[in-house]
Amino acid sequence: MEPFSLSDLGLLTENKAIQRVLCPMAAQLCHLILTLEWEDGICQAFPNLGEKAEKLAKATEELASAARKLAAESSDEVFKEETCPAAESLVQAGRRVLLAARKLQVQPESPSCREELAASAKGVLTETVKILQIEDAAGTRRISQAASWLLERLSVLRDAGDMPGLLAAFRAFSEALLLLSNLTAKRLEELGDCPRQKSLAQTLQLLQKCIPLLHAAKHSNLKCSWDRQVNLSKDYAFQLTERTIKELASLLIDNTGSKEPQDRNGTFSQHTSRLLALLSRPDPVHLSDSEFSTHVEAVIFYCMLLADSSRPDLKLDLVKHCWVLLRLRKSICSHISQQEGRPGQSWGESSLEKECHAMREEVETLDQAVLTATLCQILDTFFEGKEPLRQLVEDALSLAGTGCFPAGQGGFLKKLQPLTATFFTHAQQMLRVADLVLARCTKTQTAREIGERVEYLKSLLASLPPLLTEMSSDAAQTSAAEQLQSLYHAWAGTTESLLRCFEETVSRREFLKLSVQEMAKHREWCEKALGSQDPERLSWHAARLTRWARWVVEATTRYVDRATDPIFRNGLLVWVEQLANSVLELKAVTTLSPERLSCLQTRDVFSKAASCLMDAARRVQDGLDGSNHPDILSPLRAQVRSADVAKELELSLSHTGLKTVTDEAA
Repeated sequence: MEPFSLSDLGLLTENKAIQRVLCPMAAQLCHLILTLEWEDGICQAFPNLGEKAEKLAKATEELASAARKLAAESSDEVFKEETCPAAESLVQAGRRVLLAARKLQVQPESPSCREELAASAKGVLTETVKILQIEDAAGTRRISQAASWLLERLSVLRDAGDMPGLLAAFRAFSEALLLLSNLTAKRLEELGDCPRQKSLAQTLQLLQKCIPLLHAAKHSNLKCSWDRQVNLSKDYAFQLTERTIKELASLLIDNTGSKEPQDRNGTFSQHTSRLLALLSRPDPVHLSDSEFSTHVEAVIFYCMLLADSSRPDLKLDLVKHCWVLLRLRKSICSHISQQEGRPGQSWGESSLEKECHAMREEVETLDQAVLTATLCQILDTFFEGKEPLRQLVEDALSLAGTGCFPAGQGGFLKKLQPLTATFFTHAQQMLRVADLVLARCTKTQTAREIGERVEYLKSLLASLPPLLTEMSSDAAQTSAAEQLQSLYHAWAGTTESLLRCFEETVSRREFLKLSVQEMAKHREWCEKALGSQDPERLSWHAARLTRWARWVVEATTRYVDRATDPIFRNGLLVWVEQLANSVLELKAVTTLSPERLSCLQTRDVFSKAASCLMDAARRVQDGLDGSNHPDILSPLRAQVRSADVAKELELSLSHTGLKTVTDEAA
């Protein structure tokens, strides 16, 4: 299937009204795409595919009709001009889904029919986003016009020279203020509970407090225009009101797709926590209002963005959990509507409580799946985060030194274009992962540090193209080369620092538990690749296995370095050193040629090396628990600084049959 990025559609929005439309659509779209990729066909997962496609086509027509009606009633010419073609495109997208679904029902195993249905489903979501964004942009223009009108009325009020003029100006000012206040109230409702909503509410409150201040200051000015103190008070009141109106307009107009880092901090964790609280103490009043659905939709929305960039098995797991959440929400809402007609029924005896309990367990399971998927993305993007830039810098310096690139303008940059594209693609993935981590991060200081480092990475990204352009010029080549090397070191240091920040967003025990689980998965996939004699797949999974182990070594070492208990520190260092050595041994085995890996003896050696690695990782996991003193850690503390440790490890490896083969590999 063609890659599909939800974030590219502009779905990162604070607007809850838009999210309520898009979140379920995004969940169902991801579920549909995954279903289309399964081998056992579409019919088992979507038995009523044709019926659902008809409902979707009808829904797109209704949404398009509503958009046309809004545009017809609006005086906004831009809104009218943009809405008509967008509405028609949405209707056509719905019809394409219906047609593709009918084709697939006739030919359920046809790859082209599957591709057509997936593409048409993406088209519906894309066109829906366009319609909602057009309406949102029209709302922004209404806010801007209302703010401008209010500022004009404020200027007229300031210039009023007598009491009748003051009363007339105040009446017009009040009308303009009422319009902006109503638009602000609507935006507050759309935003829901987020930091920007709080800023907006506080600014509106300040503006409302300015009104009596304005009235008193202007009234005093008309009575005592000669009084300097009165004039200063009047100037202060009008300046404060003007600043507040501009601040309010800025907050209202602010592009909801480009949230500041502090607005993203912990959003997923907050919604998850509040959803669990609602489900833990089921109350029909709270479950029937919009708060319950808002939290469910926000959780699903985040999970869809995460699933969109996760590997297939993790994507499938996330989407399945979201699918169950949508089903349970529907069931709970149905139970509540039924109970409204039977107020005397015992809450504990109803099946609603069981549904809430099931949903709470599902949310907790989903939270663990989210953490696993997030750690996997961190590993894939940040653990080798400096590698794409290192390759680009090395090639750039080499080309500049040898001059072996096409002559003419842009020859140097054209030669580097593939590496440049690879680096920028990887950098964008890193920034997306940082956003996902911030949504889980509830530690204010850690979130601030992540935000600062992300901004620094963005500045380094922006400075790279000019540097490469300078290097193509003979005059500035030496200076640009030095700056390019400095940029690389800054990038490497910042990505390493970000990785440490990410580790602070998860508890050490949770990190080790999930890391060992992922290592076990890759170990199993390695065994399968060995059995099927697939060296490419073996190499990929072995690399992930050793990468996880290296991360465990580095993260645990950083943790141990901060420990104050020498028994705990020294004992755990033994297990960490053994894990580090196991990583080297497994890497040595995987460097053997494909022909050697097909040999039964070598396969057995690989299995033993992988087992040693897993055993060492589990010992580190167990050793992190302080309750394992003294039985596990104390007997080892004397070994940690001993010169015999390396010999003992080598002897242990030779007993398992690894030493000979790895020496040969070396």
